[in-house]
Amino acid sequence: MDITASSTTEGQPSGEQAASDAFGLRVDEDKMAVLLTSSLPSDRFGEIELALIPELKRIGVLEKSAHNQAVENLRVGITNGAALKDFVVLEGTPSVPAEDGRVDWARNFFEEGFTVDPETGTIDYRERLAEDTVQEGDHLADIYPPKPGTDGVTVFGKRVSAGKGQPAKFKQGTGVRLDGEKCYADTDGCIRFTGGVLSVDHVFTVEGSVGLETGHIKHPGALVVKQNIEMESRVVTTGSINVGGYVENAEITTGGDLIVTGGIIGEPGRKIRAEGDVHAKFLKNVHIEAGGDVVVRNGIEQCTVMTRGAVQVPQGRIVGGEVVALMGIDAGDIGSEAGVATRVTAGQDFELSQRLEALRTEFERIESNLRRVVSVLEPHRGREKTLDPEAKEKYDLLSQQMHQIRRRIAEIEEDRVKTQRYFRDMAAAADKLMGPENDAKLARLIVMLKDLLRQGHSPIVFCRFIPTAEYVADQLRTALGKKVSVEAV
Repeated sequence: MDITASSTTEGQPSGEQAASDAFGLRVDEDKMAVLLTSSLPSDRFGEIELALIPELKRIGVLEKSAHNQAVENLRVGITNGAALKDFVVLEGTPSVPAEDGRVDWARNFFEEGFTVDPETGTIDYRERLAEDTVQEGDHLADIYPPKPGTDGVTVFGKRVSAGKGQPAKFKQGTGVRLDGEKCYADTDGCIRFTGGVLSVDHVFTVEGSVGLETGHIKHPGALVVKQNIEMESRVVTTGSINVGGYVENAEITTGGDLIVTGGIIGEPGRKIRAEGDVHAKFLKNVHIEAGGDVVVRNGIEQCTVMTRGAVQVPQGRIVGGEVVALMGIDAGDIGSEAGVATRVTAGQDFELSQRLEALRTEFERIESNLRRVVSVLEPHRGREKTLDPEAKEKYDLLSQQMHQIRRRIAEIEEDRVKTQRYFRDMAAAADKLMGPENDAKLARLIVMLKDLLRQGHSPIVFCRFIPTAEYVADQLRTALGKKVSVEAV
């Protein structure tokens, strides 16, 4: 804001008033500095001292210590020959923000991607960059607690909060030992970090295939299958699953990643669920739900893929079915020339949508039960003591059911409110990422386009997704002004 002194009084102005007419004070936007600009010649700078304190008081700087500091800063500046244009006559104390806690990994346990042959540039999809095999005693991570910040003070003497640091999202799982801030493997196995929980899973190895010979597998750890997971097999693990061959018409649930060297083929009614990533050569007719990324080398055909991560098929095509990915979709091509219906949705959290719908259904069911119980109890209310022992027992049992149902309804309502709040928080967080102030690629694009427009060009910007094109167009209309026509086509 710009703040200047008043300049008219009756009669001849005093020296203090005359000086105040010849300088202005301005407080910067964050209220951390008072800047002075004066048009007086240097031999009259001393007169500003007479009017400085009254002007500081007028704009709301009331602390005597601040007045004294401002006068001292002005004297030092004049002595050193400083130009009195936006001269910082008074400074506040900026806050030092608190730091969130963090986890520093000892090795590249969770690095994304695969090894690349340095000579040919060929990607080896069998060799991941992540070093996820550990031995007992290996140092896994350092967990640092939040660091407090230091509050600041504005030039008006108001406190500026440093905020509160959040602890690192980290919990100790199985096979992990904590020693102060250091974390170690407590067993040999595969390291896994899902949902903020770090575990080292005992590895169970199947030398051949999972099928009739092995039967269904339920294992509290990681699983390595040297060959295939065959038709109608059911596999449940808490840790990651690595398959050397293919997966065909199997039901799989894993608390970690599912890494398949070959393809995954499914059929209606069978589902694959992974808390972490899913990697495969191709997907066909399979239903997959994942908490992490779904990375496919060749293509996705007639599948239902739901993930809270991203779907990555940069060298392949998505044809038919439905793909929903919270963190976006990267595909070489989507759809086909034959017009096969293909639905893709980016930016949607399928788990929250499903959970909200499940809560609504459960709420309606339990509320219906409550109405039924109340209808039975209501005719007997107030005359419980007159009931025979058998009827009284039934009445008490129904009363207990009613209270339990009401408690469950309250729990469901609380859960529903939390889920909806999470939706709103996600939307608010997404809004904060928009605009050139927060979007570095957009900011760079605006600079490039302005330069091209000055040269007389009519540039075209290509975007992979329609929502991205519409977002960029809206931002460019604001940044480039009304004289520039921006259309998303």
